Amino acid sequence: MTLVLSNFLNCYAQYRDITDIGSSLKILLVGVGTGFEPGVLRWAGHQVTTADLDSSLEPDYVLSIDDLTIFPDFAFDVVIASHVLEHLPWQRFDVCLAGLSRVAKRSLIYLPIAGGVWGGRIYSSAPRIDAGWSVNMSNPFRKVDGETPSLMGGQHYWEIGRPGFPLSKIKQAINQHFAVSRSYRNEHWPVSYNFVCESRYVLQGNGL
Repeated sequence: MTLVLSNFLNCYAQYRDITDIGSSLKILLVGVGTGFEPGVLRWAGHQVTTADLDSSLEPDYVLSIDDLTIFPDFAFDVVIASHVLEHLPWQRFDVCLAGLSRVAKRSLIYLPIAGGVWGGRIYSSAPRIDAGWSVNMSNPFRKVDGETPSLMGGQHYWEIGRPGFPLSKIKQAINQHFAVSRSYRNEHWPVSYNFVCESRYVLQGNGL
């Protein structure tokens, strides 16, 4: 297993968002990746179930994120889909969101922002200062189609900020299935835009 700094930064965001939700949670993690995140979340006292399309990663369930029918309604407190959805064509995005909103009351959905980033950070403990800034350094006309390697690794069909995929479009699609309690650009890893969501499926009284 090879870990890079982004694994730690992304895992920290998950740990922080999950901690804000509660303790001793039942979590479905779709996309095993390096296996670092499930280890940290289990260490934090959560019950973690893993799912991935790649059987070599030894997930608890071998499946694709666009078909979660094996799980009953609200089988989990939280489902995490961190940098997974962009690996499927955009036409499957709505189906994936509907499945995520059905299997858990809350979801963490982390998505890539196109291109590289230039930025900086100021930190001081006394007085307390923790501020950062970032500027995208990307070609807005460069399209991704599932065959082009992403700067973050793997193949992406789409990314926030690419032609036809403004942030407003992504938010509109997510809002169809979720009430977004928090959305933010990861201040430590600014190529990631993160959504903390509550299922509209449960808000509408379904599956209860």
